[in-house]
Amino acid sequence: MVVSGTDVVNHKPHPEGIHKILHTLALQPREALMVGDTLSDIAASRAAGVRMASVVWDSYDKERVMQANAECVFHEVNEVIDWLRAQMN
Repeated sequence: MVVSGTDVVNHKPHPEGIHKILHTLALQPREALMVGDTLSDIAASRAAGVRMASVVWDSYDKERVMQANAECVFHEVNEVIDWLRAQMN
């Protein structure tokens, strides 16, 4: 599911978009993973209580995103694919 800025009143770093996804899909925060490339993505995921995977291959703020201590940091798309496959086993 994708939620864009036109789908919410409060934009990131507010967790409204993540809450909307959790509610729509009837998920608990522990069942979700936020994937993003900005500090506001990390802040929103923490505010919503969901795990965060930072993707930094095209992040305009790569160094600060990497220092923000997301649960996972991926430098290439293939790393994300490999990680997701491992999670499903």
